[in-house]
Amino acid sequence: MPNSLNIWIGFLAALVVPLILAAFSPLPLAFFMPLLGLISIAVVRLSTGAWLKPDWPLYGWIGALCVLGALSSLWSIAPQGSIERAWKIGALLLFSLPLIDAVKLCPQEAFIRIRLWIPAALVLVGTAICTELFFNFPIYRWLEKIPEEQIINGSYLNKNVAIFTLVLPIALLICRQAHRHFLALTLIIVSIAVIALTESQAAQLALGFMMLGWCSLFIMPVAGLPAAFTVIALILIFMPWIAPIAFDAFADQMAHDHVMAAKASTSARLENWDFISRKILSNPWTGFGMDATRSITDFHTDKLYFANDRIMHPHNLALQIWIEFGLPGIIITLGFLGYLYRRLVALPPQQRRLPFALLCGALIFLMVSWSLWSGWLLASLLYVAALMVLAAKPTSVPVTSSPPR
Repeated sequence: MPNSLNIWIGFLAALVVPLILAAFSPLPLAFFMPLLGLISIAVVRLSTGAWLKPDWPLYGWIGALCVLGALSSLWSIAPQGSIERAWKIGALLLFSLPLIDAVKLCPQEAFIRIRLWIPAALVLVGTAICTELFFNFPIYRWLEKIPEEQIINGSYLNKNVAIFTLVLPIALLICRQAHRHFLALTLIIVSIAVIALTESQAAQLALGFMMLGWCSLFIMPVAGLPAAFTVIALILIFMPWIAPIAFDAFADQMAHDHVMAAKASTSARLENWDFISRKILSNPWTGFGMDATRSITDFHTDKLYFANDRIMHPHNLALQIWIEFGLPGIIITLGFLGYLYRRLVALPPQQRRLPFALLCGALIFLMVSWSLWSGWLLASLLYVAALMVLAAKPTSVPVTSSPPR
């Protein structure tokens, strides 16, 4: 076996470790992704004798958002917090991106040797999640010495479920490619149990939208992508105007008539979005600075469903970009969205389904759940992107993946 192949197999084996650790916590991904990104540079150098060639458009768009975050400290209401967050997120993203560049160069033979480790690891992760949720957290109680009578909220594992949900389509694709139908069936059974037991309505919604995104490209192979990206762009642009209308129209109904919506605190979330949107419209040009929402003390709210007038972050990608960066942030975000669209349409139709489905799932989590600047979440999205490239890339690939001009 060539030495370079050994290097790649060892590196790919290490790449599975963070997935296994996600059974316990996804938080270490914020550390592992930059580490794996730096290691991947050495792997490419040792295996090919050449230095890794960055995908400059990707770095450019990510870098532009990081630079805007740093510049926002000039007008931020919490300048120290903005500049610190910009440095942390910039380091996480820019040190992690080489991993995506590197896996494009991975020999197919090396990936085939370890590819079944990914669905097998995901089965273990899903089984651990189900065990904890169904049997009242026996592992966590044992590790942390928590007494049986102390209640542990099932939402404690929502982050773990998010990782499981996003990796699931990749694992199923690998099973199909390897003709491992029993492993795929096992994974489907475990995933049904996870989705049934979890308290993460975002994960349930994300799985539904991933399935919808996958199927839409069968039904509308030509019009599906333009239509979807147009809708996403419109939501990004008009969310500060959409949110107050949605609050007035649906908040009361969701609080009283829909059991699942009430359980998911939908009315409280709509009220958050309402008072955040009205604050955005008071300064839509520059916003209030990166990660500055927690420092805003003059939100105007009647506290009908959310008993506070302070909030850590908007729980909504569009509103977070608007309130932190204003119009410049939306312009850069739309540019990045256009970059993703251009990359997708450059792929053969059958290769668009997996990345588009994953994009749909990622957007759900970003639009209804955690902060855009959650380190573990950004690291998880990059990790999923790297696994996707490994599972979906053709046998031979160029050094960079820029679409033809």
